[in-house]
Amino acid sequence: MPLFALCAAILISISVFLLLQENIIRKLFGTLILSSTLSYIILICGRLNNKAPAFVSNNSHNLSNPLPQAMILTAIVIAFALIAYLSTLIRQILFINMKNSRKES
Repeated sequence: MPLFALCAAILISISVFLLLQENIIRKLFGTLILSSTLSYIILICGRLNNKAPAFVSNNSHNLSNPLPQAMILTAIVIAFALIAYLSTLIRQILFINMKNSRKES
C-alpha cells in the first residue's frame, strides 16, 4: 500500500508542476495526468482485488465491490470530456492569436 501512495504522490506532484507552468499545452498534460491519478486513487481506495470474478454463478458471498469500478468509469468519461473541451479551447486560442499576429504584420 505505501508503494501505491508513493506513486500517487509522485503523479500528483508532476501534474501540479505542469499545471503551474505558463505553457498552455503543459497545463493540458497536467490536467490529463491529474485526472488519471485521481482515477488511480479511487481504484486504490476501493480496495479492488482479484479474489472473486466479476460474474459468479452460485458463490455470491465473495463478490467484488462494483462502486469503485463505476466511479472510475465515470471519472474517465468526465476526464475525456474535459480534455476534449480544453483541446478545442487551446486550438481556438492559438488560431485567434495567429490571426491577430498576421493582421499586425
